[in-house]
Amino acid sequence: MIIGIDGRPANASRRAGIGNYCYELLKALVALPRDAAYRIYLDRPPQPGFPAKEGLVEVRVLPACRGWTLRHLARELRSDPPDVFFTAGIQLPLWVPCPRVATLLDLAYMTFPTYFGWQTRLLAPPRARLAACIADHFIAISQATKADAERLLGIAAERLTVAPLGCSPHFRPCDEAETSRVREAHGLPERYVLYVGRLQPRKNIERLVGAFTAVRSRQAELPHHLVIVGDKGWL
Repeated sequence: MIIGIDGRPANASRRAGIGNYCYELLKALVALPRDAAYRIYLDRPPQPGFPAKEGLVEVRVLPACRGWTLRHLARELRSDPPDVFFTAGIQLPLWVPCPRVATLLDLAYMTFPTYFGWQTRLLAPPRARLAACIADHFIAISQATKADAERLLGIAAERLTVAPLGCSPHFRPCDEAETSRVREAHGLPERYVLYVGRLQPRKNIERLVGAFTAVRSRQAELPHHLVIVGDKGWL
């Protein structure tokens, strides 16, 4: 079996949620027993650190352009289709002869639209509705996302499989020397609550700060600080 995968999110120079999801999937897939072959589609050569090395997978680099999925990728899949095509998002090529599997991380742009910029509010819902019409199957990362997909997009339950996100082996306890080095490098206190994520309204950071402040006001002796880490997002 040949599994085609849109590897672009994993090939980004600065990966966010979907990029890390795609990166870890590729890294795990190539480590599995070789009962399938993987064909990775990119719009530029693999960047340093790309998880799927030539020799373990087939990498096909198609010219970058606007509408890449609908133009170059669709043409490639029509001329030489894999047995199934997978994307870590919802952008799918049209009129291709192979089954297509898409991933639903969430539908927050439909359930909480005010937390998104106007471009996302305008473009994301039609993309999701198009995917609902043409995808053969979906992976939803939670039961909540599955329920939203059934309710908002009319996707039948049998077309949805829930596969919760895992945790990279990179996240593991460090020894005392490494912990001290990181704490000193970033000026961290000994005890703290850590938030990691893009800084934008839909992450509800304002509520986190308010909740932490409320806890501290009731327990003044609490030794913890609140540490917030993340790239700048919308607002």
